[in-house]
Amino acid sequence: MNHPPILVGTSSVTATGWQGSFYPKGLRPADYLSYYAQHFDAVEIDSTFYATPNVSVVRSWNAKTPEGFLFAAKVPQEITHKRVLKDCDEEFKVFLTTMEALGEKLGPLLFQFGKFDKYAFKSLDDSREASSVSEKASEGASLPSRFATRTGWFLHSQMCCESMASLSR
Repeated sequence: MNHPPILVGTSSVTATGWQGSFYPKGLRPADYLSYYAQHFDAVEIDSTFYATPNVSVVRSWNAKTPEGFLFAAKVPQEITHKRVLKDCDEEFKVFLTTMEALGEKLGPLLFQFGKFDKYAFKSLDDSREASSVSEKASEGASLPSRFATRTGWFLHSQMCCESMASLSR
């Protein structure tokens, strides 16, 4: 499926104040995604950061959106914050298997890190071990990945830049 080079969307489907300003008054929250998809091409799934959803929920997202719509799914915090990409193969497999219910509507995976612990990857070997998560993401698929962190040291650390570059390949 060919997607335009720039897709317009938001970081979620719901936000305080959208009822009556974006969504028509009286629109049920269960209908937000369908309405949203009539106006935008993509959405970041913020809820997946908190937990991998039930596959029936993911199937309903797929059914409520038109062909060509794209979901950018946040990788669960269990993987990015608690385990910091280590020893999380099973959790990542469950997440990917669940998100596959979006079919061609599954777009990039967003690896958002909080306060990134520079001691979690004491060496480049530690970070290479963690890169197996990204390798599993790309097996048999062409899923782009994006990495985000909220701490400046990460952006300036050569070892971590190399590590994240290897993850995004």
